[in-house]
Amino acid sequence: MDDVDLFERLSLDAHPALDYVLYDGWLMQFSDGYTDRANSIYVLEKGELDLNDKIAYCEGEYARRGLPCNFKITPKNIDMDIILSKRDYNIVTPTYIMSMSLESSKSTKELDYPANYVFEVGPLDSSWEECSAKLESVEYEKMQIAKRIHSKIKGEVFGAKVSVDGRDIACAMGVADGIYLGLYNVFVFEEYRRKGLAEKLINDIFAKAYEFGARKAYLQVVRENKRAIALYSKMGFCTNYTYWYRKKMQ
Repeated sequence: MDDVDLFERLSLDAHPALDYVLYDGWLMQFSDGYTDRANSIYVLEKGELDLNDKIAYCEGEYARRGLPCNFKITPKNIDMDIILSKRDYNIVTPTYIMSMSLESSKSTKELDYPANYVFEVGPLDSSWEECSAKLESVEYEKMQIAKRIHSKIKGEVFGAKVSVDGRDIACAMGVADGIYLGLYNVFVFEEYRRKGLAEKLINDIFAKAYEFGARKAYLQVVRENKRAIALYSKMGFCTNYTYWYRKKMQ
């Protein structure tokens, strides 16, 4: 299995759609509009039906649910990118897949934090989900969708967070699947950035996931997030490939 097939499979399992339809080699995912990942079409194989008919069918299925038709483009289906570009589908959110070995982490020495900084890491629970929603300004309805998605994850799921005087200021999530650990929802409140908190949370998740057999980590980071990319590169992550979405604007 090459990198693209491997990390796409891991990503599908770590962020499962609430509903899906397998249609002539295409996986249509539906999750009430919460995240492109869980509301997009993944081309598993070309299939046998007429391409124009397939695209029209998918557009109808997404429209019926009040969603834009959205295709995930990876190095394995670049031909679809060319086709969709001619059908007024816009490029959305170019994203890097990065990975590293946990045993070759280049993390720097941990900083000392004041006593009022409280770090927690453990199984994902409602307090972490409320923390994540608050930090990322996710409205209540979307938070409920996120909870339903998280409940469908089959691997070990870890939540890490930091609070100062009882106020949540940073969080991260990890999903362990065999020897692989996926990092998601890494977020630090703006006024607490540049203090090493993201790296600390990631290392805490590394340590916890290692106990469950994880030996390699991967993550997805938007290409425009230069600060996060610099941090991950410093920690030892390397880019495997880039993916993006082609979305039909409504």
